[in-house]
Amino acid sequence: MNQLIRSLESADIEPSAFRSVMRHIAGAIGVVMASAGAIRAGLTTTSLTAAPTEPSSALICVNRSASAWPVIP
Repeated sequence: MNQLIRSLESADIEPSAFRSVMRHIAGAIGVVMASAGAIRAGLTTTSLTAAPTEPSSALICVNRSASAWPVIP
């Protein structure tokens, strides 16, 4: 499966659109994907919280023993 992966900059997401998306999260479950060079990693999280909308941000909690931890900036 080929996927296009790119980083989102805060300018890519309008604050009003970010707030709208965060309002529709029924439960705090999220998918986090990260890459560092050629290494890609992902995980699901049950601790996802909206943070300030300028820049658009989300707060996640990741256990340091998770295999994705070294890849997440």
